[in-house]
Amino acid sequence: MLSTQQVADILGVSRMTVTRVIDRGELPSTGVGTHRKVTAAAVARYREQRRLERSEALRALADDTDEAGPDHVVTTRRAVRTP
Repeated sequence: MLSTQQVADILGVSRMTVTRVIDRGELPSTGVGTHRKVTAAAVARYREQRRLERSEALRALADDTDEAGPDHVVTTRRAVRTP
């Protein structure tokens, strides 16, 4: 069983972030209050789930970019000055 600080170190996030993830029910833990423990298997599942979510989001972003084509110009709020 891992402490929230150990989980934070493994995931590369703050201890408070781990506590919030546990509170949202995304990472199962035992205990309550300041003494929560998480299994290594639960951390591995959470880490893999997040990796898959990031990969899917990146794939969706790439698909959106492909649809626009290489010559697509994005209009910004900054006015372009003409000489």
